[in-house]
Amino acid sequence: MEFFDAWKFIAGLGIFLFGMHLMEEAIRLLAGRRFKLFLLRHSQNKIKGILSGAGITAILQSSSVVSLVVLAFVGAGVIPMRHAIAIVMGSNLGTTATGWLVAMVGFKIDIEALAFPLIGIGSLIIIMMNSKHQWPAVGKALLGLGLLFLGLDFMKTSVSQLAEQFDFTPYMDYPPIVFLLIGLILTAIIQSSSASMVITLSALHSDIIPLESAAAMIIGADLGTTVTVILGGMAGVPAKKRVAMAHFLFNLVTDVLAFLGLSWLLRLTQMLDIEDPLFALVLIHSTFNALGILLFYPFITLLSNYLERQFKDPSIREAQHIHLLTPEVPDAGIKALSMEIEYLFKKVMNMMRANFEEVQEFGQPTFKDQYRAIKQLEGEMFEFYTQLQQQKLEQEEADRLNQLINSTRHFLHATKGAKDVHEDLLDISSTTDRVIHELFLGFRESGWTFYETLKGIMKDPDSPTRFEDLVQLLQVNQNIYQHLLHKIYQDLSKKKFRQVEISTILNVNRELYSSRNALIMAVKDFVLDTREAMDFQNIPAPGSTT
Repeated sequence: MEFFDAWKFIAGLGIFLFGMHLMEEAIRLLAGRRFKLFLLRHSQNKIKGILSGAGITAILQSSSVVSLVVLAFVGAGVIPMRHAIAIVMGSNLGTTATGWLVAMVGFKIDIEALAFPLIGIGSLIIIMMNSKHQWPAVGKALLGLGLLFLGLDFMKTSVSQLAEQFDFTPYMDYPPIVFLLIGLILTAIIQSSSASMVITLSALHSDIIPLESAAAMIIGADLGTTVTVILGGMAGVPAKKRVAMAHFLFNLVTDVLAFLGLSWLLRLTQMLDIEDPLFALVLIHSTFNALGILLFYPFITLLSNYLERQFKDPSIREAQHIHLLTPEVPDAGIKALSMEIEYLFKKVMNMMRANFEEVQEFGQPTFKDQYRAIKQLEGEMFEFYTQLQQQKLEQEEADRLNQLINSTRHFLHATKGAKDVHEDLLDISSTTDRVIHELFLGFRESGWTFYETLKGIMKDPDSPTRFEDLVQLLQVNQNIYQHLLHKIYQDLSKKKFRQVEISTILNVNRELYSSRNALIMAVKDFVLDTREAMDFQNIPAPGSTT
């Protein structure tokens, strides 16, 4: 009598999980930016979120990849929490595709005849094809699929041997709750509900357990996936905690109701006259996940609002977007950084206007407080930029990231210039000298007009005239500087200034010009693409600041 080959079973499980890992990695490489953009475009409402979550998870064979991207987009503020919950719910349904694939193919054909060609062709493609093209990713996908089937064959064979030599009759009468716990613990250990499904299908195929016990195991496996989610999510940022808790609550309620209604689910397979127990099991798996979605759908917004109230960020930060996500998904990180620059622009504009306020309004942050907040925000943005740089970026992503950080640097220069003349502006704004006060008013009025024009360009970054508008603003800035310089020299010729006042006023005019110019360059890097930004950089300066 042959003994149960435990090592063959363990090897099969390892090969199966490794094959899934290779497939997941390969599809991520092949899909790349298109996958993320697809998820972003098709998650603009709850129904689309459910469908896209289910479809992408079925293709990728991994809900963890989808969860990672969803988390990043939620953290960036690109996808609302309610849409993220819908995607997570759809992702749960998408994981059932593995069971359908295995039930339809894995136990119906000669697996070796399918696995060996996939492994051979996939391996040769990886070794022989140029790594600069996508062929190695194709090879990795084929190799992963072949290993997945080979691992399935190992597990099926070892379980079949066990069924032939061991009497499982005494264990058939164990209550379903025991098998639910087995499925939960098994999935929590191996961290793959797909592998648990394959093990359960193998046991069912070999008549080791009846359909009712197998269904209980699958419900337990569904609940077991939340262990990894909870452990990974509860130590993360608030957005990660919200997504993890939404996943947990959805699975918990769905699986408890599925277990309580297990007899009804079994009766459904009988009503549909499904004789193959493998198909009956995967149908049960898909059915209770689909019913869970129908149950939760009306309450998605309520759940979203509840989770957002429960998990708030206690840290004191200036950033509004980048601290809500981790940088593993560059697309989302770049989007978050773009939104942070828009927020930075508003703070800079408020600081620039505060630079000309003669009287500080009660309760409003002082100019120095605003400057410190901007410095803090810029520091957080540079730190996040460094983290993004360490990720694997496509050329388009790298170019955009460089533009965004250049924009941030220019904003830093602009605020530094404004801060350097703040004390001087306070002095000339409070002077009793009529001529000097008129110059202050000239600085303020021309500055405010300039800032309003710049705000208009930032509000419409896709304007077809944005390049020409920025070029024109360069000339406007030069005209402001020259006009005020001419007035200063006129007053100087009439000997209306003391020597110390002359130096101060000339310095203020020059620094404000440089600050406004830095703002133009900051907005240029934000609203123009890489080629346009380079063309703009090469435009001759519209005069000199002597």
